[in-house]
Amino acid sequence: MIDLHMHTVYSDGDKTVEEVLRMCEERELKYISITDHDTCKQYEDGALRDNKIFTGKIIIGTELHAVFQNKSIELLAYNVNTHIINEWCEKYYSEDKLKYQQEICRKRLFDICDNHGLIYDKSKIKEPEKASEYVERSIYEELLTHEENRIVLGEFTKSFNVFFRKGLANPESSYFMNHIEFRPKYKEVIDIIHAAGGKVFLAHPFEYELSDTIGFINELRQ
Repeated sequence: MIDLHMHTVYSDGDKTVEEVLRMCEERELKYISITDHDTCKQYEDGALRDNKIFTGKIIIGTELHAVFQNKSIELLAYNVNTHIINEWCEKYYSEDKLKYQQEICRKRLFDICDNHGLIYDKSKIKEPEKASEYVERSIYEELLTHEENRIVLGEFTKSFNVFFRKGLANPESSYFMNHIEFRPKYKEVIDIIHAAGGKVFLAHPFEYELSDTIGFINELRQ
């Protein structure tokens, strides 16, 4: 078995690098890649740098946000030079920039909720502990505690993923938050991955619910 797409506390995961390595070893995975969002700092973690836990093959990876056709997408990069990726990521995803983005996204989502007549209690919404966390998730969880909201939200109640992809990240939705203004263009992302010696793949392509997924990928490759 392999798992080439997983996150740790270095981005939006809830497990440390050591915990992830132990889980992978217990499950006897052969190949893994820890692909935290917009960073390779996980590979500077002592548990991974001096790995004595996982006996399989580790492929250095990351998952970088990008904008393509006015959509926010994620690109997986493998076999990259971590120093090149980390230096580039500071341009868009430094601690200060991420905190600034969180504040803007938080306010935007509250405004969107108000415009749709959604009910929420700010005092019950968990503040993000890390700058890399999705501030939208805790707000979404609070929205679902109110039955009145479920009627308004409709299909968005299925999961946060549906809410994010079909609503917050969808330019055609009244819930659109315009994350793309914080994201680099796809060409720049692909170029830095190649400059770092890596290969590029579109992450979870079917989550975008495109009308022509293969066509989308082919255009992305050009």
